[in-house]
Amino acid sequence: MRDHINPYLKNGKRELILISPYFVPGDRSVKALIDKVERGIDVEVITNSYLSNNHSVVHAAYSRYREALLAGGAKLYEVKRSSRKERPEDSVALTTRALKAAYLR
Repeated sequence: MRDHINPYLKNGKRELILISPYFVPGDRSVKALIDKVERGIDVEVITNSYLSNNHSVVHAAYSRYREALLAGGAKLYEVKRSSRKERPEDSVALTTRALKAAYLR
């Protein structure tokens, strides 16, 4: 899989948007994503929140990297499970601001 996405990760000039319900970056990927932010590339990750993830072990592994990504300037969005009528139009469950407030005190 890495061979298929590496060209996209390496060649981005302005933004990198990663969407994965099972996002677990690892130390090397966290460093690479923060390096991109430091070079002026907007890095955004959209993944599942704990309550919308059916694999708590995967979410626990991801959560170990959350603070470093936020501190490094990446934008994280965690989507929660909800019905359409429970939320306003065009809303996201947890924004980067909410995550930073929770994890970067």
